[in-house]
Amino acid sequence: MTIFTLWFDGDLGPVIAGILGLAWGLASDRLAARWPAHEDGSIRPIDWRTPVVGVLGAAAFAGTVLRFGATPIPLAIVGLYVAALIVLFATDLDQRLLPDVITLPLIAFALLVYVAGASPFVPTAEDFAWAAGAAIVVPLALYLLAIPCGQGAIGQGDLKLLVSVGLLAGSGKLFYALIAGALLAGLTVGGMLFVRRISLRLPGPCGPSSVYNSPDECTGSSAGHVAVVSRPLAGSRPGNVPSGTADSPASETNASPQREGDARTMQTLLHADSGD
Repeated sequence: MTIFTLWFDGDLGPVIAGILGLAWGLASDRLAARWPAHEDGSIRPIDWRTPVVGVLGAAAFAGTVLRFGATPIPLAIVGLYVAALIVLFATDLDQRLLPDVITLPLIAFALLVYVAGASPFVPTAEDFAWAAGAAIVVPLALYLLAIPCGQGAIGQGDLKLLVSVGLLAGSGKLFYALIAGALLAGLTVGGMLFVRRISLRLPGPCGPSSVYNSPDECTGSSAGHVAVVSRPLAGSRPGNVPSGTADSPASETNASPQREGDARTMQTLLHADSGD
């Protein structure tokens, strides 16, 4: 751990972390271009999403080191979690998917951190009780509130991610993440409307935009961590649990022709600049 600390607990620590984060973000974008596999089997070329994920990765890693550079164990815990969230950001931005293969292990990871007595944010049994309660109540409440809005009003990928955020960060920071995420979602969708990436008739990728809270978001501070809130349906695919859809194969087969058309239109818009 001494070498680990020497690398990041110093003036060059955030710079080194930022470079590593940039590389991780670019690699995450290239992974998301291939996985989960696109329905048409295509691989998305480098486009506007690539630098966005790269810059977010650099900011998140640098911010994490600024906050936790002098404490190796919290740095390792939050760093691993943030690295996973950058991958989720990339897959969400590419296909509006938060794969179970990442979101579910993050729940186990948060539980393991607490059981090992290493949680930076949930140190006591009382804190964990509040965190566990919030991790259950908040996603459940969002799911129930979305029912009147129709199928796909909130994605189960988002809800599963919120569970791990609550367990790792604690109840107070989970609510903070929801508020900050909702505001950033609005700003992102507004920006996409402004540059005509989406129209008012089509769903926007609000999950990525509600991602950025801080590497300190687990501690409640500035900008770079991830907490995903809901957004409308953009199409459903079995097995991957899209972050903005209802989640089951049945939901895909029951989708209306108009909704399927909207999903295809959204896919066309997202890939328009790449020449597809």
